[in-house]
Amino acid sequence: MGIVERKEREKEARRLAILDAAKVIFKDKGFTLATMDDIARQAELAKGTVYLYYKSKEELLLGLVMRGLEIMAETFATGMQSINGSFEKLMSMGDSYWQFANDYPFYFAIMHMMDMPDRTRPEQIGEDVLQQLHAKSNCVWRDMIELVEQSKAEGMVKQEVEAFAFSMLLWMNLTSTLRFAYKVQSTPDNFWKADSKYNPCSMDLRSMYDLNANLLFQQVVTESGRMKLAPIVWPTCTSPEVPAYNYQPLDEAIPEEFLSNSSL
Repeated sequence: MGIVERKEREKEARRLAILDAAKVIFKDKGFTLATMDDIARQAELAKGTVYLYYKSKEELLLGLVMRGLEIMAETFATGMQSINGSFEKLMSMGDSYWQFANDYPFYFAIMHMMDMPDRTRPEQIGEDVLQQLHAKSNCVWRDMIELVEQSKAEGMVKQEVEAFAFSMLLWMNLTSTLRFAYKVQSTPDNFWKADSKYNPCSMDLRSMYDLNANLLFQQVVTESGRMKLAPIVWPTCTSPEVPAYNYQPLDEAIPEEFLSNSSL
């Protein structure tokens, strides 16, 4: 290994170590109370060294968001490995998204449960970081839109369906259900869990999540596509009863700050 290559690998290892330290501090103290001094101590580096890689804790937060996007994309790709049809791959993203939110609750929280830093303050966030964030985010949208377009070409999705609009609608609906499920798991004493005939926390939220996705898929699938997918039993709103929700607390303790900054 040459000197230049070795130095680059050392720099990358240090960058990842700083991100790991930021994750620990943000989980322990919350984003607002966390400081660059805390992160430097956790990483066992001088604060000046941390600033060589990240100009602020806001950039560190976005660095962790980008790591979350990478993990989510890998989860989607893994879920599609054994699937051939484009529409079936698109449907598999729903299962993978649920898996990501449950396997990586911290990353789901910083991506969807709190406000992003103010991008209009260049002293906190460099333009290069924003460009990297947009590139990683756009990869997810690109993959979804391409799957919708390929599904149209394969005769599975109606031609009049606008790929980006459907992808956005699907994403917003599934994210909303996941955010509610996350709230339920993160706050075991939430007042919604009081005995009530119309207690949303008593529902099987995974079943509701699947229903949410499949109602949308049913609106765009062609008749020939529906016949091809005939073995699938589509969930409906007319089920005689909804199974009770089995409360499972999150394995990771998430600061309250990540739960309260964004309303559901």
